[in-house]
Amino acid sequence: MLTRLLILWLLSERPLHGYKIKRALDEPGLRFWFPIEYAAIYSLLRTLVKEELVVVAGSE
Repeated sequence: MLTRLLILWLLSERPLHGYKIKRALDEPGLRFWFPIEYAAIYSLLRTLVKEELVVVAGSE
């Protein structure tokens, strides 16, 4: 739940994709507290889109 809130906060600051979210969470101060893998980030992003909490701005 905490990771979900953190990702929503990051997305409220500016549009990000999974790679940029992972890079933000890899900052030295956050890495210890939020050890999350890419797969979990993308899974959570899909869930947030399904719940209509975020929208997809674009895709390749």
